[in-house]
Amino acid sequence: MFESYDNALEACGAYKEMELKEELQTMGLQLREVTFLSFLFENPEFVRVEKERLDSVVSPRDLASRLITTIGGLLYAVTRIILLVLTFCAFRSVPEGLFIGTWTRFLPNIS
Repeated sequence: MFESYDNALEACGAYKEMELKEELQTMGLQLREVTFLSFLFENPEFVRVEKERLDSVVSPRDLASRLITTIGGLLYAVTRIILLVLTFCAFRSVPEGLFIGTWTRFLPNIS
């Protein structure tokens, strides 16, 4: 949202920390959330280190998830194409009497 704590103060139009907290509280944030935001603005190095730590933890899971999804999607697509091809190939060797309309003789004769 803001690059630094000073930028946040300028963007909110407040030049004191208390005015920024009041501005954020009017936006519906609780005091502990405002204090946490103040801490993050004042410690960008902490944010960078924590982001790198979280990225290193999430990255292997994300990679595994993408790999499984990609392989599964490709396998599904290939399987569906094979089934479609087999369906049309089955039409080449149908019995001769398949398309003769004999089903009408099973209807009751009302005359």
